[in-house]
Amino acid sequence: MKSFVMVCMLLGLCGGYAEAKIYKYSDYTSIRNEFDDFCTAVNDNIESVNNGYVRALTAYKKCSSNSWRAAFVTVIPEIDERRSALDQYKQEAYSLAGKQNYEILKIARENNINKVQPDEDISEFVIWYKNHISFMKSGPFHELRIYIDGYEKLTAVYVKMAESCAGDASKAGDFDLVTSGIKGLLDSVLSLIDKVK
Repeated sequence: MKSFVMVCMLLGLCGGYAEAKIYKYSDYTSIRNEFDDFCTAVNDNIESVNNGYVRALTAYKKCSSNSWRAAFVTVIPEIDERRSALDQYKQEAYSLAGKQNYEILKIARENNINKVQPDEDISEFVIWYKNHISFMKSGPFHELRIYIDGYEKLTAVYVKMAESCAGDASKAGDFDLVTSGIKGLLDSVLSLIDKVK
């Protein structure tokens, strides 16, 4: 464990090493299980927003009014552009999270964490582990949160379009993307994307 402490200090990853609390294996498993639950919740949220997007898109595709489709002719390319950017961020975030998770498993194996005694002091590793999780939450998982927020907004755009399409076709020519909120939603997605560029 001494070699790990030296590496940890050199890399600046044990910022809380001076903490008075002594961490044992049960503390590690508790933190790990909590993080696993966090990851599961994020993935479930992503699946939910993806399904919501598909439902909204399917509803809009049922629009049979050429007038309403003409009113949204400029909107579809903007949706596709933002969706493509969000999908790219999601893939990059998953890739980075996978690399960081591999690093956690690698360090755990090198320090035989699964073989330590229940009452053994593994504070150095647990503090590093907690810091690594914090880094992941502010890094790749933050970008996944942006993905979720962005998809929710794109879903709302299709919902508004589908609802409008179900209305009076004679109003399509006067439909205002700004006052309807569609332009604002698209712009807000663009703002989200810019935050992670």
